[in-house]
Amino acid sequence: MEDNEKTHDPDGQIPSSSSLDRVQVGEATVAFRPEWDRYRLTPKHMAYLRVAEGCNHACTFCAIPGFRGKFRSKPWKSLLEEAKFLVESGVKELNLIAEDTNQYGQD
Repeated sequence: MEDNEKTHDPDGQIPSSSSLDRVQVGEATVAFRPEWDRYRLTPKHMAYLRVAEGCNHACTFCAIPGFRGKFRSKPWKSLLEEAKFLVESGVKELNLIAEDTNQYGQD
């Protein structure tokens, strides 16, 4: 069978996405993984500290909820542990990041 026979109907039309088999790669909303040991691309005096991930907004122009999942705040204890580790490694400036930092703690 040729490639075009696999992806096209016999009449030559491309099938709709609902008629194709789908493969689920994984969950968009996954547990936080430790980030304290990541390789940093920033100068030694500064680092980014992810405080949350995902988003609950349904903006038509944005795909973040589709691949990052629903908004979830990183637990306070793990934030403090990561911040302490970064400070002990020489970081003086911590930049708090998330898709929506205003929602931290509201989930």
